[in-house]
Amino acid sequence: MRTTDAILLALAAGVAAFAFMLLDRHDPLATPVVLAQHIAAMILTVFLIALWRPSKAPLAATFAVAYAIMVANIHIELAFFMDVAPDQRAAMLGIATMHCALAVGLARLASPRGGDAPTVAEWTARGVANWILRIAAAAFVYVALYVVIGAAFYTYTMPYYEKVAGLALQVPDIATVLSVQIARGAVYALAALVFALTTPRAQRPTLIAMALFAGLGGIAPLLANTDWPLELRIAHAVEILLQNATFAAIALMLLKTRPIESRAQT
Repeated sequence: MRTTDAILLALAAGVAAFAFMLLDRHDPLATPVVLAQHIAAMILTVFLIALWRPSKAPLAATFAVAYAIMVANIHIELAFFMDVAPDQRAAMLGIATMHCALAVGLARLASPRGGDAPTVAEWTARGVANWILRIAAAAFVYVALYVVIGAAFYTYTMPYYEKVAGLALQVPDIATVLSVQIARGAVYALAALVFALTTPRAQRPTLIAMALFAGLGGIAPLLANTDWPLELRIAHAVEILLQNATFAAIALMLLKTRPIESRAQT
């Protein structure tokens, strides 16, 4: 990305963050520190998407992956864990969707990157049953990481579930919790599949996926969530960083393809 593009993206992301504070909080000038964190979160979101997507790539694929990570995955859990009125829930979802669409739009202003995406022949070589197993395995990896890493960090993230953060959160029964995480795992697995399908090999897709899933799925939203105590945000950010980055690395191992010619040589 050229320096001029980077500066313009940062300025545009800052203006967008200010606008969303006007829309969502109604007190955008509460403190400079709060405003700075919202701007930083938006800039991080835009730059992570720009780092990944060339402007010549399909816009639908870019938005689908970003939406799955930034909106769908988070709001699936909130639908069962957060006790709010339906109109408030719809408003939260609408603002999150606009936030995602704007971030993707800004990121598409970045300079195009080179490299060839996997071909159709490479994807059809495995067969439908093979791909279903791989997607299911990726979803299982997400659930397993959620349980293991979540348990390890529960001492530090307990306030998230005890309403200290002021979000009216409630923990449903274990069957519901597992069902929600399976649904989230499926969303992340499909997002990883679209990522692998459309990302040129020259871009080091595994590293970018780790940054994208960890950044959009936790670090950037937590940076902007100034209503939470700083200690809780840091603990939750480390938890999601370990969980999502590890998931992305394993999912890309399961879902990416090798060129036909290199496969024939092995």
